[in-house]
Amino acid sequence: WSLNVQHQLPGRALIDVSYVGNRGTALMVNRELNTLANSYLSTLSVRDDAVNNFLTARVNNPFANLLPGTTLNAATIARSSLLLPYPHFTSVRQNLEPIGYTWYHSLQSRIEKQFSQGLLVSGSWTWSKNMDSSSFRNGGDAFLDEVISSSDRTHRLVIHGIYELPFGRGRKIGASMHKALNAIAGGWQLGAIYQAQGGAPMSIGDPVLTGPFKITDLVLPESQRKPERYINTDVNLNKVAARAFVSHLNTTSARWGALRGDGMNQWDVSVAKTWKLHERLALRFQTQFLNAFNHVTFETPNLNSTSTAFGTLTSEASVPRTIRWGLRVEF
Repeated sequence: WSLNVQHQLPGRALIDVSYVGNRGTALMVNRELNTLANSYLSTLSVRDDAVNNFLTARVNNPFANLLPGTTLNAATIARSSLLLPYPHFTSVRQNLEPIGYTWYHSLQSRIEKQFSQGLLVSGSWTWSKNMDSSSFRNGGDAFLDEVISSSDRTHRLVIHGIYELPFGRGRKIGASMHKALNAIAGGWQLGAIYQAQGGAPMSIGDPVLTGPFKITDLVLPESQRKPERYINTDVNLNKVAARAFVSHLNTTSARWGALRGDGMNQWDVSVAKTWKLHERLALRFQTQFLNAFNHVTFETPNLNSTSTAFGTLTSEASVPRTIRWGLRVEF
């Protein structure tokens, strides 16, 4: 659904402001049914070795020698395996259950100067929020988790322009230019697209807190971010793997809108020239510089607080500068 208002401005310009929303329903969700009930999981704020030892303790296996070729055939078995709803199976999955849903709200604005005097310019800005409910936070949860979507980008800005240089026959400068000179100097066109958008929301899993903590503590000022330290790692999160949660009831959100990955900041530029060979025949040459300034957009950093790579960026999401050349006959 949408509500849209447009207004014509002087100079062949148009402004367009819209509210756009949608809701997705009956989306397919996969679920593992053979999982421990939440009542068996620890709710302590520190690693619970007593619960872990109880669940991992080896006990006599009632399925010994009854399930050859599986991990359930040994004389002893972890107690946790016998506490599953279907202990004689290693996995029981329910796939494509139509219980997921999403919802989206946005303010979308656009301004456009229609092509005149060799110039076309348009710009659009979207301010939005995208939520989804398509997974379970814990295997034993009765209801889906409602979190910000992995595809959410709060802001997106796109500016696009085309300019025909005023040189050559029929143009403002050199309207009666000699054909030979016009073949070199006339018919040139410049184009550019600028795209900027916020980063993806990130998750910190189920970390152990070692002191006062809020999610914004991880956010560094943009001027301080670098591949070796994209987030603030000097926070009250456990850094020791041996103290990480096991058999724990997760109450941490799957994704956080306040904690974002690297955003897009990219220019695409084109240069083109057209030769009019006949009334209905033209030759067009074009060069495109995709990501013209070779700006790097990184994938999300490592957010495992017990990893030696915690807070580092290790891969790129953007495509390096690409130059394309093309020659086309138009008729």
